[in-house]
Amino acid sequence: MTAIITILTDEECAMLDRLADRRNAQKRQFMQSIGKNYDPKASNAATHRLGIGAEYCVARALGADFDTRVLRQGNKRGWDVESCLGTIDVKYRRSTDRYETPGYSFSLDSINPDEFKADYGVLVWKAIGVEEGRGYWIVGAVLGQLFRMWSRDALAGKGDKVQIEDWGYGERLTMRAGWMRPFSELVTQATQQKTVELMQQRRAAA
Repeated sequence: MTAIITILTDEECAMLDRLADRRNAQKRQFMQSIGKNYDPKASNAATHRLGIGAEYCVARALGADFDTRVLRQGNKRGWDVESCLGTIDVKYRRSTDRYETPGYSFSLDSINPDEFKADYGVLVWKAIGVEEGRGYWIVGAVLGQLFRMWSRDALAGKGDKVQIEDWGYGERLTMRAGWMRPFSELVTQATQQKTVELMQQRRAAA
């Protein structure tokens, strides 16, 4: 499997640290305003920082804009990155050197296929041997339409690309990294798309 490893600079890490702190403070304020308990263990800035680091690396690899907005209710769209190829749901998982280990799959939070609203899903791991939050291993991608179709197959008791697993906190739909297409293919596709768009713009301006 061809993966892409990204090592962030000190400046990039500092930018992501600040963004995670701002978003976490906004989330805490919102939760308090609607009378809900705020769980610092489940919603801390450090955990959020790892996730947005993965989103940043995916956006950078595809030449897409990185969303730095701080929204009152957080991200409710169902995706993390908007690229020339469509919307992307990024899942960050801590990894080991065995990419087929259960727990390091692309997974939803439930067994509802419609929870996956993006055009693509991308799986990102911690890069081995690099400080967490600085090194990211972009492992693979899956077309959203296919994931939803395979998820319905899994719920019907057939197919093997998407599975129903329970890691101790509820059943969820998962896909192992080995079933995903190399992320490098998406990078190539995005580069080709941008080249076509640039040529069209030049022709229009001529």
